[in-house]
Amino acid sequence: MLIKFVSKARGFLLDLNSNNYDDIAFVYEDAMVYETNSNLKVKLAAIVKQPIFDYLGLFQVLNVSVKEDCVFSYNRFLKSNKPYIMYLENPLAPVHYSINRPNTFISKRKLKDIFEDKNFKAIVGLSKACESTVRKFYDIPANVKVMNIYPYVKIRKNITLEEIEKKAYNDTLKLLYISSDFELKGGQDIIEALKKIESDIELTIVTKVDSIANNDRLFINKNSKKIKLFDFNLSKDELATLYMDSNILLNPTRQDSFSLVTLEAMKYGNAVISSDMYAIKEMISDGKEGFLTKAKFDIWTEENLPNRAIWNNRKKTIYSSFVDEHMVNFLCEKINTLNRDRKLLGYMEINAYLKSTSGEFSEEYILSQWKNLFEKVMGRPAMKSQV
Repeated sequence: MLIKFVSKARGFLLDLNSNNYDDIAFVYEDAMVYETNSNLKVKLAAIVKQPIFDYLGLFQVLNVSVKEDCVFSYNRFLKSNKPYIMYLENPLAPVHYSINRPNTFISKRKLKDIFEDKNFKAIVGLSKACESTVRKFYDIPANVKVMNIYPYVKIRKNITLEEIEKKAYNDTLKLLYISSDFELKGGQDIIEALKKIESDIELTIVTKVDSIANNDRLFINKNSKKIKLFDFNLSKDELATLYMDSNILLNPTRQDSFSLVTLEAMKYGNAVISSDMYAIKEMISDGKEGFLTKAKFDIWTEENLPNRAIWNNRKKTIYSSFVDEHMVNFLCEKINTLNRDRKLLGYMEINAYLKSTSGEFSEEYILSQWKNLFEKVMGRPAMKSQV
């Protein structure tokens, strides 16, 4: 069975697409895979979110005609000549993250045609948060399956429980922060927390260097002995090495649906100190795999629905330059706690590793879920690929 990947997608899907089964193969183009949005795409995205486009029912529907057996899209509705599956970050991604767009007259007519398409077979949420809320935005018929399959994160470097426990007792506590956007994911809060922490720690930052404000860049440069800065262009193998060497992932994010970096870090035995947005709560239980708290501005409600007050006013909230004092104090307290209590640190590191490599998060389970879904979509067992 051949599965054609037709939409642009985050780089994490490359591992899934490259993992050909004995009887299933993915067909895709490397040029369609990306890690971050270009500046042009960010500007265009801001434009299409304007309310006028809600009334015009503007959202992308890809017209595809393929020779393969089945079609796979990420965050995009299709008009396809073959059965297709949509992998979904959050329910509003296909309508350009606009809360009102699914409800306008033109949009409803377009969506009715989309869901009446017999080739539309399944919506797969990256998280249970997505799976459980998608029907609140769309009138989805019974023949379109809605389910959750967590992202396939391939382990590139093996690490043992003994190695995880050993690194918890290293003399220097090693912290890690990874984000393409330094401020949006709480980088400022981490810098302010480090200014208050006097104990022996080391922080590694991986981010787009030009996203760091000048004053924070000066602090990083002045403290180069304990802060390592890498531009956001490391390979997956290089990131795996950083994960293996680190104790704690810091993720005080201000905007997230599925925090892929959280799952990646856990698979190499990192405890996580994070905000508790959306799917992060599915990976981290407060006090078990790490510590969670609320961000100053949360774009999601407790029911995992968009918080309109924040969602529609991002420039004045999460996109503004500010320091979240609650988050700063939370980071300081939890970093100091884990630095003093290495037994607790080891407990959390091992819990993180075990949770991320077993059950619904395991590579084997995720691959089996996709295989079963493709076979059900096609109404037959997968046939041996000729490629």
